[in-house]
Amino acid sequence: MNQQRRKTIDEIVTNISSVLASVEPLIESTEGVAEEEREAWENLSENLQHTSRGEDMDAAADALENAHTSLDEALENIREAQENLEEAGGF
Repeated sequence: MNQQRRKTIDEIVTNISSVLASVEPLIESTEGVAEEEREAWENLSENLQHTSRGEDMDAAADALENAHTSLDEALENIREAQENLEEAGGF
C-alpha cells in the first residue's frame, strides 16, 4: 500500500476514534433514560399501566430500549470497521 492511502486510512481511523468518543456517552444516556422510563411504568399500578398514559409510557420505554440496542450495535459495527481499517493500513 502506498503512503497516500496509508495516510488516508490513518485519517479515517482518527476520525472514527472521535466519533466513538462522541457516541459512547449518548448510548449510556439512552440506556439510562430507557431504564428510568421502564421503571416508572413498572411502578404504576396495574390499572394505570392499562390506561392511555400507561400504554404510552410502555411504548416509549420499548422505543428507547430499541434505540439503545440499535446504537449499541452500530457502535460495535463502527469498532469492527475501525479494526479492519487498522489491519488494512498495517497499524
